[in-house]
Amino acid sequence: MRWIWLGPSGTLRNTLSVSTWTGPQTGALPPHTILDTVFTIPPSVPYAISGQVQPVVARGKVFIGDVNGRVYAINTGDGSTVWTSTNAGGTLTTCAVIGTTVAFTSPAGFVRGYDTDTGALLWQADVGAAITCCPAAQDGRFYVGTHAGKVSCIAARDGAVVWTSPALGAQIGGGLALDDTAVYTGTENMYFHKLDINTGAVLASRKVSGQSFYTQWPVVASSYVFVEVSCIPCVGSEYVGEIVMSSATSFQDEQARWRHFLTTYDPSYLDASPDWKHLTVFRRDTMTEPFLVPCAPFEGCGAPPEPPCVDTTGRVLTYFKTKMGYETFTSPGAFGTNHSIDYRAIDLATGDSVVLGNFTVPASSKTNTETDNGFATTVGGRYVYWRQEFRGTKCSDLTTAKYYDIQHGEQAGDGGSWNSYLMYHASGNTLTASTGRGLSGRVGVVISDDKIFFQESCGIICMEHHQ
Repeated sequence: MRWIWLGPSGTLRNTLSVSTWTGPQTGALPPHTILDTVFTIPPSVPYAISGQVQPVVARGKVFIGDVNGRVYAINTGDGSTVWTSTNAGGTLTTCAVIGTTVAFTSPAGFVRGYDTDTGALLWQADVGAAITCCPAAQDGRFYVGTHAGKVSCIAARDGAVVWTSPALGAQIGGGLALDDTAVYTGTENMYFHKLDINTGAVLASRKVSGQSFYTQWPVVASSYVFVEVSCIPCVGSEYVGEIVMSSATSFQDEQARWRHFLTTYDPSYLDASPDWKHLTVFRRDTMTEPFLVPCAPFEGCGAPPEPPCVDTTGRVLTYFKTKMGYETFTSPGAFGTNHSIDYRAIDLATGDSVVLGNFTVPASSKTNTETDNGFATTVGGRYVYWRQEFRGTKCSDLTTAKYYDIQHGEQAGDGGSWNSYLMYHASGNTLTASTGRGLSGRVGVVISDDKIFFQESCGIICMEHHQ
């Protein structure tokens, strides 16, 4: 740990990062030392950060907003608050930065631009309806989707609304993705849309299987856009499709069986149904489906499946349920299935899953997966970082599969024990109580230079490699 920002309550700073730091909330916290044995943690903080919010790092600052109507800039070096400004209505989403302007949304239907250095309000754009999805930013413009089912393009310079799309048929609750020519987003009538990035005109609309885009976002990679949704039968799933894995005779046979499971109502396959399809891939130029990814439902406990992640070599990575005994990047076995949930690449020619490597690291040194506690992922260099609030933060080496336990809320609990580099308490998973409630969600860590940043509902944690 380098520092932990807790808003008006101050910042906890580790003198093992900077020996000259002084003050009441500084101290030496070696790895694997429980936080509250060194620092006094306040019983609560007077705000809450929504579960959909990622920190945004730019210009030497971390930008974050709360649900209570405030937005903040935090110094990346020492965790001090650089400025605080008001954002009426609060925010449920990650902000976006272009140049010296940081834009925050509000469920009250406004996008507000602030000076990144001073926090001064530069402009306010009224888009006419609630915003619960993150803005996208590119080439001097911000793009937001609203509950009126429209996308608005806003100039970063002055907040002018450049264009607003036609109504797309239902509210936009998930995120947007951009390429050089188009904006991509889904609406809650389960259509996925491609809009002209210069005018907002609808270029294509395609029906996808699923029940909601909420807390999801599309991913643009190679010549495709990957669209993740919640499954129709239920948002999460456990022990679904077990017969597929148990009856598979080979790695390739398993993939064929999963495709059959996702496209049929075959009564010999318990639960088989096209309604379980949650990942759709479109060619960006034609908006046609080139293949079906044999990706079974892998999440549980009401959490939507996490969207794919793109690594530094261009591989598109996601989770695949697979038969016990096959070579896996993750540890064999998983709660919620009699088999495994592996992390693999998608073959961009066929849609098949591709094992990340032939690893010699012992299974006990690989990260473990659970259907009820999936992780949002971020890739930096040769490492994939795993993050979720309950199970904490880990990373795995993509070239060896060896994992490192970075952070966990408690040293012991939920039937297990951990020896993470950072643990808040001996028992009790929450760093401290927050005031207010935002949307739940799972977002990955943010990597900037030699540091990672992630949020809890009560604050921002900055960690770095301990020398």
